[in-house]
Amino acid sequence: MEAKELAEHAQHYHACFSGLKGILESKSETELLKLYKDNIDFCLNENFPGLDYLKTVDPNLLAKEGIFTDGDVLSRNADFLVFLDTSIAKVSIDQYNVSQIFIKEKAVADIEVSGHAYVVIDCFDDTCVEVVASGNAKVLINVYGNPQVDFEQKDGSQIKVVNKGKDKY
Repeated sequence: MEAKELAEHAQHYHACFSGLKGILESKSETELLKLYKDNIDFCLNENFPGLDYLKTVDPNLLAKEGIFTDGDVLSRNADFLVFLDTSIAKVSIDQYNVSQIFIKEKAVADIEVSGHAYVVIDCFDDTCVEVVASGNAKVLINVYGNPQVDFEQKDGSQIKVVNKGKDKY
């Protein structure tokens, strides 16, 4: 999908002016992925640009940006992760690292948080999320839709689960 077509698609979802301008002015898929990350709330809310488009992007480029659409994923101390469709992820965040993790569609994530790490997880749809926190780690899990969320707190860690009572932001 070319930038002009992508912008028209975004306009259909009432994207903001700066988002549309960013799409039209982008010169590479890397710039488009940065725009995706910068506007992740809108993109996840509207399923934009959609899995069909994301699956046409080089999987290595997506992985470099922390975006996964399927397959097994092993990640350690990434600051930004998006798991979509049928991704199956094992994630470890430790020490003083901070991370944002977004899990949507049918993705499955096993997340271990330890040390003094701080992690915010937004999970949607029919995802399956398991979180184990230890040490002095802090985890906030925002639940949208009907995901299965299991968690275990150890040591002085803290996990807060907030059921938002709606399907999207």
